[in-house]
Amino acid sequence: MMSMNWNYPTSIWFGEKRINEIQKACDSLHIKNPLIVTDPGILKNKYNSKK
Repeated sequence: MMSMNWNYPTSIWFGEKRINEIQKACDSLHIKNPLIVTDPGILKNKYNSKK
């Protein structure tokens, strides 16, 4: 099998309350069914707005 690298330009939206902008991000990219992956560490993170 041939070796290769694949790169895809990715925007990263980071900051407090950015979760409120998920719909805007999906709309701008024409994404109708986003996959959002998280882990238990997010709940312990100082940026978690539910604390």
